[in-house]
Amino acid sequence: MKDTHLTLLDGTFDSNDAKDILLALFRNKVNYHNLKNFRAKEMTGIPSAHCVERIEALKQSIETVLELMAEANANGKEVRLSSEVKIEFI
Repeated sequence: MKDTHLTLLDGTFDSNDAKDILLALFRNKVNYHNLKNFRAKEMTGIPSAHCVERIEALKQSIETVLELMAEANANGKEVRLSSEVKIEFI
């Protein structure tokens, strides 16, 4: 098995589309960690510290995205998004 790199995002978007794309990604991750945290609480009675930390970090990232895209929109700027997913086997 070899490590793999996948392109997730690679394009230029108006600020509204860029905001929609980024919010969908970050909100999906928040939902994922909320579900994992719920499962942990159901199984052990204890929330997952990792999930709680990730949720807070992701929520802060959402706020940053909203601020940046509002600024881009106010200034009539397009947004270049690029993201690569690296899959490593350990």
